[in-house]
Amino acid sequence: MVIKNKIKLKFSICLITLLFMLFIIPNSCMAITPNTDYKMSLEPNSKTIGVGDSFDIVLWGNTPKVSAIQSKFNYDTSMLELTNIELGSISDSASSKRTDLSSSLITMLWFDPSTAPEGYYKIATLSFKVLKGGNTTIIPRSYEFSDNRGVSVIPVINSANIMVSGGMKAELILNTPKPNVDNSAVLKIYGIDASDPNLKNITGSFNFNADNNNNVELIGNYDIKVANSQYNYYMIDTSKNSFVISLKDVLDENYDKSYTFNEIIEISLKLNNIVEDPKNTILYNVSVGDRAILDKKVFYDSSTILDNKPYFAIVPAGSSTAVSSTDLKFCTYEKFRLKAFNMKDNNLTKFSGYIFVDEDKFSADQFKISQFSTVYDKVNYSELEINESYLKYNLTLSKGIEEESYTVLEFRITPSNNQDSSSPLILGNFSVENNDTKVNVDTKDITVNILEKEENMPPSISIGYAISDNNYVSFLPFMIDSDDDTEDLELEWKFGDGDDSTMDEPSHKYDYGQYSVSCTVNDKLDATDSVRGHLILKEYNILNYTFENLRANLTNSNNSNNLNNVNSANNITYKATFELHNPLSADVSAYATFKNPKGYKLIENSTTGKSLNKIIIPANEKRNLTMLITSSSKKPFDVKWDVKYYPSSKTQDDDFYIQYYEWNFVEKSFEGVITSINSPKYKDITLGNQEMTFKVNRVPEIKEYEITKKIEVISPNSVVLYLILTVISFTMGLSFAIVVKNPRNRRILLYRLRNNFRKIYDHIRGY
Repeated sequence: MVIKNKIKLKFSICLITLLFMLFIIPNSCMAITPNTDYKMSLEPNSKTIGVGDSFDIVLWGNTPKVSAIQSKFNYDTSMLELTNIELGSISDSASSKRTDLSSSLITMLWFDPSTAPEGYYKIATLSFKVLKGGNTTIIPRSYEFSDNRGVSVIPVINSANIMVSGGMKAELILNTPKPNVDNSAVLKIYGIDASDPNLKNITGSFNFNADNNNNVELIGNYDIKVANSQYNYYMIDTSKNSFVISLKDVLDENYDKSYTFNEIIEISLKLNNIVEDPKNTILYNVSVGDRAILDKKVFYDSSTILDNKPYFAIVPAGSSTAVSSTDLKFCTYEKFRLKAFNMKDNNLTKFSGYIFVDEDKFSADQFKISQFSTVYDKVNYSELEINESYLKYNLTLSKGIEEESYTVLEFRITPSNNQDSSSPLILGNFSVENNDTKVNVDTKDITVNILEKEENMPPSISIGYAISDNNYVSFLPFMIDSDDDTEDLELEWKFGDGDDSTMDEPSHKYDYGQYSVSCTVNDKLDATDSVRGHLILKEYNILNYTFENLRANLTNSNNSNNLNNVNSANNITYKATFELHNPLSADVSAYATFKNPKGYKLIENSTTGKSLNKIIIPANEKRNLTMLITSSSKKPFDVKWDVKYYPSSKTQDDDFYIQYYEWNFVEKSFEGVITSINSPKYKDITLGNQEMTFKVNRVPEIKEYEITKKIEVISPNSVVLYLILTVISFTMGLSFAIVVKNPRNRRILLYRLRNNFRKIYDHIRGY
C-alpha cells in the first residue's frame, strides 16, 4: 500500500512538472507582440544638449479611444535628473491622474468614454536637467494603454537618444525666499568627470554684498554636500567666505569613479529685503582642479516670490506660487492663470478688471473660468471678452470663497514674432468685493521673455483615413513637429476631385473611383512636409442579416424553457444573425455595434448563448455573428447598428493608410411589447345564447383575426325558476302599488311595473 502511494505521488509530481513545462514556461517566455494600432512615442527622438542645461521631451500617444494610460521611463539617472512632469491637456478630462518624479510614473484613467482621448495627442512633457556629459537613451518602460473596453494593450514605442557635450557649469540656487528669515542657497556644479585623475580639489569664494545694500548676509555655516567617500578633508574660511574641498585620488579604493557630482555646498543666508534679481547681489568664483568655471548663474528656485500677505497674481499654469518672470519660446504656447494667494477668510463674491496682453507680442485665446477651479460652480454671472490687448472680465459669485488659494481665470498666449523680446502681463483696474464691500489686496504682474528660435526643424505628417458607407472618407492627420507646437501648424488638403480644404480633420464624400489625395503641412517659419496617397473607393456589400422574434418561436422551440428566461410579459427578445463578408485582400477584425439604443438593449450573456460582437474574418471569406437584443418598449422602435472592419495590416504605405471601414445600417419598426391579457379589465355583460364574431386589430402591425364562439348564458333548466321569481316579484310590486295612497305616486309605480313586465316578456319570447 505504501509503495502504491509513493508511485502515485511520483506520478503526480511528474504530471505537474510536465504541465508546467508545456504551458507555464512557454507562456512566460513568449514575447508580447505590440499592437500596431497603438503607438507611444518620444519626440524629439534625438537631442544634443550641453552640461547643466535643461531640456524637454514630449510623450505622444497615437491610438483609437483609450480608457487608461500608464508609463515609466528608463534613463541614466547619474547623467539626467527628471525635474518635472507636466501632463497634456487630455488630463483635464481624466477621472484620475497621477505623476511621480522619483519613479517617473505617469497614470491617467477615464471612466467616461466620451471624454477619453483618441487620435494623436500629447500625454506629457518630461523636463530633464543634464548632470554630466556622455550619451544615454530615454525609453518607456512598464508602458501600456487600456482600450475602450478596459483591455490592456501593449503599444509600439520608440526611444529618445540624448547626446551631451562636455564642459562644466555652476549654479547657485536660492530656495523659496522670504524676507527676514533663514534661507538656504545650494551651489551645484554640473559636468565633473569623477574618473578624471586631475580633479584634485574643488574651490570657491562668495561675495554676498556685491551691490553694497546689505540685502543678503551669511548667518550660518557651510554644509558640504559631496559624499564622504569622494574627499579627504575640507576647509572653510568665513572671513573670506571661501572653501576648499580636497578630493581623493581616483586610485583610492574607497573612491567612486562613477560618482555624479551635483550638489557641492549649502549656505544659510538671511534676506533683509526681497531681491528680485539676486545675480547682481551675490557674486562667486568656483574652480575644479586647475579649471575655473566661467559659466555661472545665480537665481531663485523657479524664480519664486513669496510673502504672507494676501494677493492676486498672474502665474504660469504649472506654478503653485507667483513668479516674477518666465521664458517662452517662439512657436510654443503657455497657459497662465489669475490666482488668489493667502486669501483665507476673505469670502470674496465679485471680481472685475482686465489683463493686459500686448497683441503686438502675443496672440491670446482660451480665456475662460477653469472648470476645475473652486470658482466654477459658484459663478452667478460672468462676462469675459478679448478686445485687442485687453482680456476683460466681470464675475459675480452666488456664494463666497473661503479657501486660501484658488484659480479665478485662465488663458493662453502664443508669441507672434520670432525675436528676443520681453513684455509684461498686467492686472489692470483690478477690483474684488466681499458682499458689495471692496477688499484691498496686492497684485503681482509677470514678465514674459520671448526667446528667438534660431533653428527650425520641419514638421512631418502621415495620414490615416476611415471610409464610411463605401464613399464617405474621414481624414486624420498625424503630425510631429519636434520643436513646435502642433496646434500652430496649418494644413492644405487636395482631395483629388477638384475640391480642397484647410481643416485639420476634414471629411469628404466621393463618387466611386480612384483618387490621388495630398496634404501639405506648414509651420510658422514656413517649413513644410507633404504626403500623397492613392484612394480607391468601391461599393462593397458586406452584410446579410436576419432578426428572429424569439417569443414568436417559443411554442415551436425545443429550448422554450431557456427562451423564457429572456422573454417575459414585459419584454420581447430578438436574435440578430449577421453574415459578414470580407471582400478585402487582408484579414480584418470585424466589430458590430448597436448605436444609441433607446427602445432596446444588447444582452451580453443568456442561456440561449453569448452575444458576440467581434470576429476575425480572413480575406475574401465569410463569418457569422449572433447577438440578442431585448426591449420593454410599448411602441415600435428602430434598430440601428454599424459594422467596422479593421485591417490586420496596412494595405498601403506608412504615410497614407486605411484605419478602418465602416457601414451603417437601420431596421425600422420593430414590434413593441403587446399589453398582457393575463389580468384583463372587463365588465359583466348579459347575453343570450348566440354566436358572437369579434374582429381584433393588433397595433402597430395591422392584421385582422376572426374569432367565433357560441356563448350560452341561460340554461333550459333555469327557465322555470326564472319565471316563478318574475311572477312573485311582479305580484309583490302590484300589491305595494295598490297600498300606496297618493294617486300620483300610484300612477308612476304602475307605469314602471307595466314597462318592466313588457321587457321581461320580450326577453323570454326571444329565448
